Amino acid sequence: MGDVVIPGGDSMNTFFYIMTLLLIINMFLCLARAIMGPTLPDRILAIDVVETKTLIILVLIAYVFPQKPYLEVALAFALLNFSITIVVARYLETAAIKEDWKH
Repeated sequence: MGDVVIPGGDSMNTFFYIMTLLLIINMFLCLARAIMGPTLPDRILAIDVVETKTLIILVLIAYVFPQKPYLEVALAFALLNFSITIVVARYLETAAIKEDWKH
């Protein structure tokens, strides 16, 4: 009772666990790039990559443990990530956040 049966069995779960581990290692490399990045756009891009990899890990977790809330959190996180990216790109383009977004 409570055991989750996933098509593909244990080999598929092992694959997802390995992929998640590799994504986490890659996230730490991107965090290092964000800390050491020579320019502000490099740092912002590294943080954006970390956020995207976090989203991918949430989707992998939702697949391994078939729970709907994981996908809902992933969707909300994706929308937040997109919004933050747009605001930061706008800030870098204009060097200020204005109330009037139209020129």
